[in-house]
This record gives sequence, C-alpha cells and structure tokens, in this order.
Amino acid sequence: MTAVSSSSPPARKVVGRRLCAGLVAALLLPGCAGPQQAPPAAPTAVSARDCLVFFDELDRVVHVAGSRDGGEFRVPGFPYLRVDRFTASFRKDVAADDRYRTWVERMRAIDAQARGFEIANLPPDAFPVLATLDREQVLAREHACGELLVTRHALEPAQRRRLPELAKVPDDYSSMRRALGLYALTGMPFASSERQWQRHTRKVFQALRESPPPQNLVYHRYQPRDQAISPEAALGQARAVLAAAQPDALGIPRIDDAGREQLFDAFAPSFEIATRAEYDRFGPLQWIDLKGLVSADAERYWLDVDPSQPVVYRRLAFTRYGKSVLPQLVYTIWFNERPMQEAGDLLGGRIDGLTWRVTLDENGMPLIYDTIQPSGRFAMFFPTARMRVRPQ
Repeated sequence: MTAVSSSSPPARKVVGRRLCAGLVAALLLPGCAGPQQAPPAAPTAVSARDCLVFFDELDRVVHVAGSRDGGEFRVPGFPYLRVDRFTASFRKDVAADDRYRTWVERMRAIDAQARGFEIANLPPDAFPVLATLDREQVLAREHACGELLVTRHALEPAQRRRLPELAKVPDDYSSMRRALGLYALTGMPFASSERQWQRHTRKVFQALRESPPPQNLVYHRYQPRDQAISPEAALGQARAVLAAAQPDALGIPRIDDAGREQLFDAFAPSFEIATRAEYDRFGPLQWIDLKGLVSADAERYWLDVDPSQPVVYRRLAFTRYGKSVLPQLVYTIWFNERPMQEAGDLLGGRIDGLTWRVTLDENGMPLIYDTIQPSGRFAMFFPTARMRVRPQ
C-alpha cells in the first residue's frame, strides 16, 4: 500500500480520543502537508517600535478571526518569539553566554512557522484591516520585523535579563478548578482505572508472546514503500547522517532535509491492525466544507480523516539527555473515530490517533521507543537492552 511522506503536520493541536485496538506498532510512512516556502521579499525598512505595533495589530486580527495556532507558547512581551518545552529547557543555561542569540533565533523560527499557519488561515476580508496589506505582504512584514526585533529588542541588556524568566511553558492546570472539581477525590477512580488498564495491557502483551493472535479477526499490515533496507544498513545510514550533522551553539544537530528523510526511512515502522470496520483504517486529516449544509451560525468546516489512503505523518524532534541533545523520530497516524466499547465509554468519539516515537543516541542507535495517543493518554515505553528502569 502506498503512503505520502511529510515532515510537518497539516493540522495543529488536533486531539485524538481513542486507544487503537489491535494495533501493533513497528512503523511506517508519512503524510501530507504543504512545503515551507521562502519568505517574500522584505518591505521597506521600519523601526523596532513600528514592528511591535505591527505584531500587536496582527495578533488582534488573528484573535478576531479565530486562526490562532495553539502549538507553542507565546512569550509575554516578545510577540515575535514562541517557545516549546525543549527550547525552554535551555533558558537558564544560555542567559549569560554567547549561546543566547542562537537560543533567541530558535524561538524566532518557532514563531515564524506558527505565524505562517495563522496568516494562511486568515479570511480574505481580514487584510484591509492590516493597513491594506495583502497576505504576501503580511508574510514579508512579519519576516522582516521578526529579524529586526531579534537584534534591536531581544539582544538589549535589559531584555536579555528578562527573557529567560519569561520563556517557559506553563502547565495549563488551574488550581481553582481542581479545587472546585474535588480533584483529590475524583482523581482516585481515574488512577484506579489507569492501573487496571496497565494490568490488562500487560496481560495482552504476554498472551501475544505465548500464542498467535485470534483467527476470527482480519489483520491488515501496512508497510513502508521501501522495505529493501536491512537493519544493519539502517543503522549505518543513521550513523552517517548524524556524523555529518554539525551541531549549533546549543548542541542541536543541524540535519538537512535529505538527512531527515534518510532517518525517517531508516526507522520507518510497519503497522498491523485488527480491522473490523472503517474506523480501523488510518489516513490523512482533511477539512470538509459544509457550506450549504449547515446554518449560517454553525461551524462550517468539519475535521475528518480519509481512510482510503494510508498516510503517516513524520516529524523530527529533539530531547535533552544528560549533556547530549538526541534526535527523536515521531510518526503519527489518524483514525476517524474510536467507537464506544460500552455504554458510558468516556474514550469513545471522533478523531483518534497513535504516535510512535524513536529516540536515537548520538551515533544513530535506538535507545528507547514509546507510543501514546495524541490526546496524551496511554503512554507506553519500550526500552532497548541499553536502557534500564531507575528505582522509584
């Protein structure tokens, strides 16, 4: 079966709500998303103050249009920077040395990508509000102003002291809501449910080790397009890519597009799925236009999954392990629903998925595999022989 390859997802912050039954992850192909385009030619020069005003106006328009990207955290007082947890982990290490600028430029790149999504999703009638700029001109101004503010704002001594304190990702928990919801009490049955799921999952894995899967189910196996590469060749390919990737000032390997694709291909998984119905087939995310089918005040676009073509989304991430920065290969598949297993099943609903991640060491050898639902539930870890569980 075929699949489309991609290194960035087409939809942001979509939450899946199902544990994929009968899914054995070994891993696969990637999915659809538009390639990143070079920024348009920069407009005439403006001042840092003008740029801050521009970003404030752009944020207002994005908020009104409802096109704000929910991926990373916006740094207060620095509208041209966003941060994720990995980048935030450097904030205390680089505040007083020459790695600071590299760290700021990384946050600028994160913001530029998010704003690209936001601007692309603005409706056409939003642009007259932006001083008659069209979409391409807004992108050009965003790029030019972001680069200017990195130098004329973020690198100022006062901001250099302030930014590391602000560039962190909040946990999004509300203490007041937890108190009103009696979290200390209501959390108990959920914790009990998790422990029960863990025991059940261990039994399932043990049973599959001892005997073949039930014959009354139909299993579909989805494999990468190129199965010619041997495990030894895959490891050699990954080692060569990482050896050629020079790290930046933060120690993050700079892997080019070709090297990234080689890593994805080297460790691409296969999926074997017990298939009962359409909801057990995965595919690309898509927006369906409901114009003419719903009332004017109803949500016009419907997020769905097209199961006619198997697609795996791939993303390169990094993690810090001791003093090292290690690459992580993230593969995600999407299903159009998780059917309710029984009455009152809180996990049943539309849009489900599974994420499989491979963490490599500095030499391209896998250290650990893990899997999780995109909703954040049901995390499982599969360590290699080189890893051990630390005592509690």
